[in-house]
Amino acid sequence: MNGRQAARLTQTIKDKCIDLDPDDSDALTYRGEAYVHLCQREKALVDFDKVLALNPSHIDAYANRTLVIQLSQMESETTWA
Repeated sequence: MNGRQAARLTQTIKDKCIDLDPDDSDALTYRGEAYVHLCQREKALVDFDKVLALNPSHIDAYANRTLVIQLSQMESETTWA
């Protein structure tokens, strides 16, 4: 199993966890991380934002959200350079 397949599997498992408990901050954070690995940054941001709405001091969600925004900014700067 390669990294992309592992991320897809993680995302699927976390989808099922979130179906059972839509406010599970850890599951949302892990699924957001899986989305990052799958290059689905917008979906990742949605999950990180939801975690932060539920728990504004969730450091992992905050750090991951910041990373996604920075990666997106770096990518757009490279595209325009």
